[in-house]
Amino acid sequence: MGSNRWWSRETIAVVTGSNKGLGLAIARGLAMEGVTTILTARDELRGWETVDSLKQDERIDPSLIHFHRLDVTSASSIQEFARWIKTKFGGLDILVNNAGISGATPGALTNLENSKAVIDTNYLAVRKLTESLISLMRPSSHGARIVNVSSGTSRLDALQNQALAHKISNIDELSMEAIDEIVKEYLEDVEHGRVIEKGWSRMFGAYDYCFSKIALNAYTRVLARDLSKLPEGHKIFANCMCPGVTSTAMSRNNGHSAEVGADTAIWLALRPAIESSSGRFFSKRNDVGFDRIPFYIEKVVYTSDLEDFMECMRKQERTRKSWREKTK
Repeated sequence: MGSNRWWSRETIAVVTGSNKGLGLAIARGLAMEGVTTILTARDELRGWETVDSLKQDERIDPSLIHFHRLDVTSASSIQEFARWIKTKFGGLDILVNNAGISGATPGALTNLENSKAVIDTNYLAVRKLTESLISLMRPSSHGARIVNVSSGTSRLDALQNQALAHKISNIDELSMEAIDEIVKEYLEDVEHGRVIEKGWSRMFGAYDYCFSKIALNAYTRVLARDLSKLPEGHKIFANCMCPGVTSTAMSRNNGHSAEVGADTAIWLALRPAIESSSGRFFSKRNDVGFDRIPFYIEKVVYTSDLEDFMECMRKQERTRKSWREKTK
């Protein structure tokens, strides 16, 4: 991470959804850098099994690894987790909101139940957890960090409804209330079968997932704007990142390794304050903005052109389909 090391074992990081895949890779990377790292998962048994495995890694000081059960969609679980953080550590310095779900199979029509589940997990849960922990983020000259794991499928130029794209991208007028209204509008359109007609983002049919990440991005921008008003010594940097097509259960094990996908999240979490920005979107350690987020697979392709992006995604889906047929 270079010579601008500001963190120590006293630095406390929380990574949600970190018992496997990308979240585990982020947690492992932070612990390898010497940060006290708290893993979370809904499944307590799997969480502790992951902790035991990490503690066997010779690259990691086992005393840096901790675990607490957390269901990000449960208000009581969030409250319990916040109390535990405060009691055991006195606060935290880094929050990586990684937990998420993909929802329906790409190409399948969505329904209201599925849409609510995806939005609740990928957007609302992040908002509720962040709001519960933000008062526990410890003041320092280095600033605290919030890293929200998003997706390239959230690019705004994929929205066919230009009025909607303008509303979401207009940060000067965007507010939490406006985001809530957009979420309400989307769910109403799902309920009445108007998703295609209204021009919501359609990355090979993954409506709910794409929209949930668009909402997450909008929330991050508004949050960063509000946090920018904090005085010196109390700064909190909030950003989004895309891990690229990462080989996890969510991608059906297609793409680059979880370690490659985790790199930008770890880099953002540990970036020196003097180099840090807030309310931005990063891919491959680059600030790429929200409109033309690149499609990224290590050693294969890195493109921001929308048509190229869509063709890459179609190729990935054909690869996944072929794999599914071979493993039947």
